[in-house]
Amino acid sequence: MEHHLLEGNRHLISVIVTTYNRAELVKVCLEKLLNMGSIFEIIVVDDASIDKTEEVIKSFKNDKIRYFKNEKNLGIQKSYFNVLQKARGDYITFIADDDEYIDNNFFDKIQFYDEDIISAKKEIIFNGEYIKNDFFSQKDILNSREALEVFSQFSFGGNTVFKKEIICRVKQLNFEHDLSSVFFSLIFAKKIRFINEVVFGWRLNIDGESFSAKLSKSPYDLIKWDLKFLDEIIPVLRKEGKYEEYKWFINKRLFYSFENVEFNYYITSRKKYFDRLLKELDKEVYIYGCGQAGVLLKEFLQKNNIKVLGVIDDFKDSCLKLKDIDLSKQVIIATFKRSLIHKMYKNLLRNGVNYRNIKELL
Repeated sequence: MEHHLLEGNRHLISVIVTTYNRAELVKVCLEKLLNMGSIFEIIVVDDASIDKTEEVIKSFKNDKIRYFKNEKNLGIQKSYFNVLQKARGDYITFIADDDEYIDNNFFDKIQFYDEDIISAKKEIIFNGEYIKNDFFSQKDILNSREALEVFSQFSFGGNTVFKKEIICRVKQLNFEHDLSSVFFSLIFAKKIRFINEVVFGWRLNIDGESFSAKLSKSPYDLIKWDLKFLDEIIPVLRKEGKYEEYKWFINKRLFYSFENVEFNYYITSRKKYFDRLLKELDKEVYIYGCGQAGVLLKEFLQKNNIKVLGVIDDFKDSCLKLKDIDLSKQVIIATFKRSLIHKMYKNLLRNGVNYRNIKELL
């Protein structure tokens, strides 16, 4: 494993927190951040709240906390960038008031690494549950191309820490979309470190005022949101003569957007599918698919006293293969990708599984 360590000097990490009319949430957020190690300063950007947010933040008598309030509501990214020059750290990370760190030692772990961007795995928090994320890199040191292959793991979220000079360079491009800023951060970065550990939870709300809540109410807004992102980056890539170099990413992102519609619908509706499955299952089953759907399904079945005999996957060495299973047992196809269901169904039939023993989520 390759390491790039700075001798003697610890990084100064600035955490920029945005909040809007959520006094209680930002209070909890700040309490948790103050209990984490290696944070140099916490910059709170109040996006013109009219509740008790200002009062709550000023009640913290801690020199680490610096408070700034927008005169009018600007939105998350503009709020971040408005205070960027005020940050005194050499590394910057961004979080919303309802997100949370799963690993309180994250900033201790990244001390002394000198990469332009340092990122770790994140998970979605939905209705109090952590939804495992399958996006990760097998390498710990990445170049821009390799980082873009796992683009969804990078974000303006607490799992990703940027050198201040990289973010300041991106700010000059005046993007409205946060993904555009993340994309060009990865392009500008010479070296990127990826830590294959879950450190951060990004909260997906249904009834709140957050961006994630709006997406949940209208799944196809995910596609529109990504199209807006691509609309911003394509002219800049053409101007810089880099469009052909990154055309593969644009095509891949469009495909990902349509898959994400399935995922968004699935996680908001899965209780209905899981409850239906319970009525059809034997006491012992196999799960076919070890991705997000498989992980959630396994947890659900175990809570409901259904024995999972094993998880089958065609590619992962750690999982069972179809040739190894008891063909008399039920197999549940666990994926939220409809195109995959057809392939997996055919695979089961070819390997001798009786169609009566095949169940699927969707």
